[in-house]
Amino acid sequence: MRTAHKPPACCGIDVGKLLHVVIAVRVSERTLKVIYLGRLSSFADVTDVCARLGVNYCVVDAEPETRAVREWQSSMRFPVFLADYISTTSGPAWNESERKLRVNRTEALDSVHSVLTSPGRIILPRRCGELDEFAKELQASARVIEEDSLGGRRFVWRKLGADHFFHSMAYCLLAATQIAVFQDDSPGSWKIRYLRGLEQENQDDYNPLTFGLGQKV
Repeated sequence: MRTAHKPPACCGIDVGKLLHVVIAVRVSERTLKVIYLGRLSSFADVTDVCARLGVNYCVVDAEPETRAVREWQSSMRFPVFLADYISTTSGPAWNESERKLRVNRTEALDSVHSVLTSPGRIILPRRCGELDEFAKELQASARVIEEDSLGGRRFVWRKLGADHFFHSMAYCLLAATQIAVFQDDSPGSWKIRYLRGLEQENQDDYNPLTFGLGQKV
């Protein structure tokens, strides 16, 4: 994981006994690179991490520590939006004047699942203890059909265990829609190496002269 980075970067925070933080940059319009995952004990620690990693946009869970979150929000120089899950809104509703965000819970968590299971959509840090915990918590929810008293049916995500990183990732994805693509075009930069790798993969995917040759049946 990175210890320092240039802006723009985005941050998602789930609030509980610990603050579960996910920080990422946009490599391209389609791809997000996670540069930091962590469980922090205070907003002072979050402030330090955000400063070092170039965060300039954040979405944070409005509950259960609403007062503490608002105090931290007012102390930040970059936009911090307080997120509330609701069941009726279709698509995120950003309130710029109050720095609030209302988002459909199922849609937000569906987005996490889609990004993590679609090739080329996300780059994760090298495996470490925090990444193992991240993976564990992203498997602690199940998408099930819920039926109301009138027989109406809808998909919801049901919590099966600790799932804080699942939600901080959802908030990070929402924040990512508000930042620009990270520009680092210096020779040898990780971005250039990554994009060249993608280009090579795309070239290797299909060659009409060699397609099918050497493949195992």
